[in-house]
Amino acid sequence: MPDRNERPLHQLTVAEIFTYLESGESGLSPEEALRRLSRYGPNVLEEPRHYSLIRGFLHQFTHFLAILLWVAVALAFTAEFMKPGEGMATLGWAILGVIVINAAFAFFQEYKAERAVHALHRLLPARAWVLRSNQPHDVSRNEIVPGDVLLIEEGEQISADARLIEAADMRIDLSSLTGESQPKRRTAEPVTDGHLLDIPNLVFAGTPVLSGRGRGVVFATGMQTEFGKIARLSTGVETSLSPLQKEIEKVTHVVALLSLAMGGVFFVIGVSIKKADIGIAMGIAGTDVAKETADMILLDDNFATIVNAIEEGRAVYANIRKFSTYVLASNVPEVVPYLAYGLFGIPLALTIPQILAVDLGTDMVPALALGAEKPDAGMMTIPPRPRTERLMNLPLLLRAYVFLGLIEAGIAMGAFFLLLLTQGWTWGMPLDWSDPLYKQATAATFAAIVVAQVANVFACRSDRVSLSQLGWFSNPLLLWGIATELVVLAFIIYTPWGNAIFGTNPLPAWIFGPLALGALALLFAEESRKFIVNRLDKNRAG
Repeated sequence: MPDRNERPLHQLTVAEIFTYLESGESGLSPEEALRRLSRYGPNVLEEPRHYSLIRGFLHQFTHFLAILLWVAVALAFTAEFMKPGEGMATLGWAILGVIVINAAFAFFQEYKAERAVHALHRLLPARAWVLRSNQPHDVSRNEIVPGDVLLIEEGEQISADARLIEAADMRIDLSSLTGESQPKRRTAEPVTDGHLLDIPNLVFAGTPVLSGRGRGVVFATGMQTEFGKIARLSTGVETSLSPLQKEIEKVTHVVALLSLAMGGVFFVIGVSIKKADIGIAMGIAGTDVAKETADMILLDDNFATIVNAIEEGRAVYANIRKFSTYVLASNVPEVVPYLAYGLFGIPLALTIPQILAVDLGTDMVPALALGAEKPDAGMMTIPPRPRTERLMNLPLLLRAYVFLGLIEAGIAMGAFFLLLLTQGWTWGMPLDWSDPLYKQATAATFAAIVVAQVANVFACRSDRVSLSQLGWFSNPLLLWGIATELVVLAFIIYTPWGNAIFGTNPLPAWIFGPLALGALALLFAEESRKFIVNRLDKNRAG
């Protein structure tokens, strides 16, 4: 196009448009169209790079976290080979399952994004009618050039950006560019000002004509169109992690150094928030590409729905913190037995299969139930959190690991020694891995963690609001989650299959009395903490 320092295109009269675009009422001649095709290139979008399904799938097994888990698998099977019967093979298979499931989920998300890029190309028509030497010609979209006069009819997709020179009752759908679902009226008269996509005498590639007819002079083709700019963004931007994913990765790297067995925690979190920054599309008038790329679709095409979605999003973020606190707290009583075993020679109070039973078994359903908590009252009155705020910030980690976690560790180790001492064990007496008393003692540790987590799931419903205000039965899913983990506990402790798989022996009924008291102590401690924190906040406000 020739350079100009004059008025914008939409302010020009029809005669001035033809002068600027070096065209005329009768359109271009075939010879001139060929020259311009050579000069400006075909009216096509750049093809996205070829996406290899095999390469994309294999990539999910080779990123940092996957490599870390592969190392853990190798170490687990090596340990099983060197010292059979200690449950390391079970650990290896469990971690392998996490790798495969996470890879499949991530691959599906990436494949969905690639499909969205290809959907852009389907929005452009294959052919269009243009006026050349005052004769209508049905030409391939690729052959349209700047200066061509487009003949636009109802029901067609516009093939290039054009300035209207004639319009009769024309309305177009701009939702593929703006997201707005309402039809936009188009006229040929000059206008003085306005946002580019709202200017009524301009039409754009990839937008359908809902009604009317008209003519327009093409001023942009291919990647120079507004549609082409969207395509460039879709194909040129490298995939990056969302802020929440970055936070999870950071915490994963730290915790992975403490205990690979905690991998199940991050699998739950990863599945729940694969994408945090979301795109929104219209459900009724939205285009295929918008729906392909969107994380949320407005079924009623009502932007007011976004307000409700923001509230729901805040609730989701808060709930992620709730179930993160819940799951992370149980990591401490899982790690402490190994620290005590390595540093002080205390008999190992918890086995690897039992850790997996907590992380991938008893904790799962209550954690998901915490993810379904309703939004707190007054949530929308709270100012937006800073983007720099960590998902797992220092207060959350201190509450999970130092406060709740250490209490659970005390309950678990107490249960282990309580059962041993009441069964005649004395300090220094050897305990073989196959000894029924040892299996019973580790079962007591496992049961203590599960019972403590029953109390902890109530404690984690809020970090400030007392349980008496929340209500014991206001989240039915939580009750189902507790019932589920108790059923799993009973299976592991009191069935032959559970005993064989997880290295346990049945427990005497009396042991659950002290365990219940320990759980109540945890709940009392957490309610006391909330009371003190709220009182301090009131004093500061006063």
